[in-house]
Amino acid sequence: MRGLDFSFAGLKTALLYRVRDLGAEEAARRRADLAASYQKAIVESLALRAQRALLETGLERLSVGGGVAANGAVRSRMATLGVELHVPARELCTDNAAMIASAARYVDLLPYPAYLGLEVYATGERMLAAQ
Repeated sequence: MRGLDFSFAGLKTALLYRVRDLGAEEAARRRADLAASYQKAIVESLALRAQRALLETGLERLSVGGGVAANGAVRSRMATLGVELHVPARELCTDNAAMIASAARYVDLLPYPAYLGLEVYATGERMLAAQ
């Protein structure tokens, strides 16, 4: 959906410049405030996009997964969206890379060098791979 993609590159750069501009001593003194502000900005960015997606689709339930779902602030904020929320137990909220790697066990192997030319793209309900 248009307008729901995001990147944290600008936010990371803004924090980097802020820390640099403060200087090492001042940045160290304000570390907790900077971290809390950074987390709040990230959580709000995720929540606003989730809310927009829910409104645009008309869906009334949301699932949050991966490593970010272990974050208490993310869990709390998503709970305020007014929809049925599904979040796994914290011990199951791990990096999605492990889940993706595990899923690869069930895919037919491509010989070298065929897999180097593989293009992967998302189409709605499932991931498709095309050579």
